[in-house]
Amino acid sequence: MKAQTGYTGTGVVSYKTSTGVVVRLEETGETGFVYVARLRGNNPKIRDQRLGNIEKGDTVNVEVIPGREGHDSRWLKLSEKKVHDDLVLAYMPQDKPIRAVVDGVAPYGIFCYLPEWGVAGLLHRLCLSGANKAERDRSYEDITIGDTIDVFAIKIAMEGDRLKIWLAEEPVGEEALSQVLRQSA
Repeated sequence: MKAQTGYTGTGVVSYKTSTGVVVRLEETGETGFVYVARLRGNNPKIRDQRLGNIEKGDTVNVEVIPGREGHDSRWLKLSEKKVHDDLVLAYMPQDKPIRAVVDGVAPYGIFCYLPEWGVAGLLHRLCLSGANKAERDRSYEDITIGDTIDVFAIKIAMEGDRLKIWLAEEPVGEEALSQVLRQSA
């Protein structure tokens, strides 16, 4: 059997380079390459960390993606990101708290890394706990990079080929979600 575009399966990392990893598909025995931009994770920092942590012999879940038109390559073009994004979309809970690590702070919100899921999301200032703006501002000022907090995934969506995750400290209603989405558009 020869793997075609869309084929999803497991593979074993044969070796890694500074730009990605070579993977041998277990079912077909074919070899492919996963560029760092196609490793799992929804931002470059996470994908770079993934490349740093991946080792020869690791098992990865990949999908064969289209190569360049008219480009004859000896290796398949593979993506770990698409398979991982599909799992996050299907299984990340939106009704239970998720442990997050504060990864960055911006005027409009807090960037959080969700280690259990290997992705990052944005905790908008409007979605911080607090009954009013003053309380939310105090919550915002108390948070520092490296803090561990519990968040809820209030929306998970693909925008093009990018997985976006909106977070809140507490479950929010449709009106608050709409307001956050309008402001982050």
